[in-house]
Amino acid sequence: MKVVVATADTMGCAERALAGLPVEIRFIKTGADKARLIGRLGASHAAAIGNGCNDVGMIRKAVLGIAVVGPEGASGTLVAAADVVVRDVRDALDLISNPLRLIATLRE
Repeated sequence: MKVVVATADTMGCAERALAGLPVEIRFIKTGADKARLIGRLGASHAAAIGNGCNDVGMIRKAVLGIAVVGPEGASGTLVAAADVVVRDVRDALDLISNPLRLIATLRE
Protein backbone atom coordinates (compact mmCIF):
# COMPACT_ATOMS: atom_id res chain seq x y z
CA MET A 1 0.00 0.00 0.00
CA LYS A 2 1.32 3.43 -0.93
CA VAL A 3 0.32 6.24 1.44
CA VAL A 4 0.24 9.78 0.08
CA VAL A 5 -0.60 12.55 2.52
CA ALA A 6 -2.16 15.46 0.64
CA THR A 7 -2.39 18.35 3.04
CA ALA A 8 -2.88 22.09 3.10
CA ASP A 9 -0.82 21.88 6.33
CA THR A 10 -2.89 24.56 8.03
CA MET A 11 -1.14 23.97 11.36
CA GLY A 12 2.32 23.84 9.76
CA CYS A 13 3.30 20.58 11.40
CA ALA A 14 2.89 17.92 8.69
CA GLU A 15 6.59 17.31 8.01
CA ARG A 16 7.40 17.08 11.71
CA ALA A 17 4.38 14.87 12.50
CA LEU A 18 5.13 12.49 9.61
CA ALA A 19 8.92 12.39 9.94
CA GLY A 20 10.25 8.86 9.66
CA LEU A 21 6.97 7.37 8.42
CA PRO A 22 6.82 5.59 5.05
CA VAL A 23 4.58 8.23 3.46
CA GLU A 24 4.85 10.71 0.64
CA ILE A 25 3.75 14.25 1.56
CA ARG A 26 2.13 16.47 -1.06
CA PHE A 27 1.33 20.03 -0.09
CA ILE A 28 -1.97 20.96 -1.69
CA LYS A 29 -3.63 24.36 -1.78
CA THR A 30 -7.24 23.56 -2.70
CA GLY A 31 -9.80 20.81 -2.55
CA ALA A 32 -9.81 20.70 -6.35
CA ASP A 33 -6.08 19.93 -6.20
CA LYS A 34 -6.81 17.01 -3.86
CA ALA A 35 -9.51 15.64 -6.19
CA ARG A 36 -7.14 15.91 -9.18
CA LEU A 37 -4.46 14.07 -7.21
CA ILE A 38 -6.86 11.18 -6.56
CA GLY A 39 -7.54 11.06 -10.30
CA ARG A 40 -3.81 10.93 -11.08
CA LEU A 41 -3.19 8.24 -8.47
CA GLY A 42 -6.08 6.15 -9.81
CA ALA A 43 -9.45 6.81 -8.21
CA SER A 44 -10.68 3.26 -8.85
CA HIS A 45 -8.18 1.85 -6.34
CA ALA A 46 -7.70 4.83 -4.02
CA ALA A 47 -9.04 5.40 -0.53
CA ALA A 48 -9.30 8.99 0.63
CA ILE A 49 -9.31 10.10 4.26
CA GLY A 50 -10.20 13.61 5.37
CA ASN A 51 -12.07 15.88 7.73
CA GLY A 52 -12.50 19.23 6.00
CA CYS A 53 -14.54 20.91 3.29
CA ASN A 54 -11.47 20.84 1.04
CA ASP A 55 -11.56 17.02 1.21
CA VAL A 56 -15.09 16.58 -0.19
CA GLY A 57 -14.10 16.28 -3.88
CA MET A 58 -11.33 13.83 -3.03
CA ILE A 59 -13.69 11.70 -0.89
CA ARG A 60 -16.30 11.62 -3.65
CA LYS A 61 -13.78 10.70 -6.34
CA ALA A 62 -12.03 7.85 -4.50
CA VAL A 63 -13.50 4.36 -4.52
CA LEU A 64 -13.57 4.55 -0.71
CA GLY A 65 -14.07 7.78 1.24
CA ILE A 66 -13.43 7.90 4.96
CA ALA A 67 -14.33 10.90 7.11
CA VAL A 68 -12.41 11.48 10.33
CA VAL A 69 -14.17 13.29 13.17
CA GLY A 70 -11.24 14.25 15.35
CA PRO A 71 -10.72 16.84 18.08
CA GLU A 72 -11.24 19.67 15.59
CA GLY A 73 -14.47 18.11 14.29
CA ALA A 74 -15.32 17.45 10.65
CA SER A 75 -17.22 19.14 7.87
CA GLY A 76 -20.84 18.01 7.74
CA THR A 77 -20.69 18.03 3.95
CA LEU A 78 -17.70 15.71 4.09
CA VAL A 79 -19.36 13.35 6.57
CA ALA A 80 -22.42 13.14 4.29
CA ALA A 81 -20.20 12.32 1.28
CA ALA A 82 -18.10 9.66 3.04
CA ASP A 83 -18.63 5.91 2.88
CA VAL A 84 -17.37 5.42 6.44
CA VAL A 85 -16.91 7.75 9.43
CA VAL A 86 -14.23 7.12 12.07
CA ARG A 87 -12.83 8.91 15.13
CA ASP A 88 -9.14 8.95 14.26
CA VAL A 89 -6.93 8.65 11.18
CA ARG A 90 -5.37 5.54 12.74
CA ASP A 91 -8.82 3.95 12.78
CA ALA A 92 -9.15 4.77 9.07
CA LEU A 93 -5.79 3.20 8.23
CA ASP A 94 -6.68 0.18 10.35
CA LEU A 95 -9.89 -0.31 8.34
CA ILE A 96 -7.96 -0.20 5.07
CA SER A 97 -5.43 -2.69 6.46
CA ASN A 98 -8.21 -5.05 7.60
CA PRO A 99 -10.67 -5.29 4.68
CA LEU A 100 -13.02 -7.65 6.56
CA ARG A 101 -13.88 -4.75 8.87
CA LEU A 102 -14.81 -2.69 5.83
CA ILE A 103 -17.00 -5.49 4.52
CA ALA A 104 -18.79 -5.64 7.86
CA THR A 105 -19.32 -1.87 7.87
CA LEU A 106 -20.38 -1.44 4.24
CA ARG A 107 -22.47 -4.59 3.78
CA GLU A 108 -26.05 -3.85 2.72
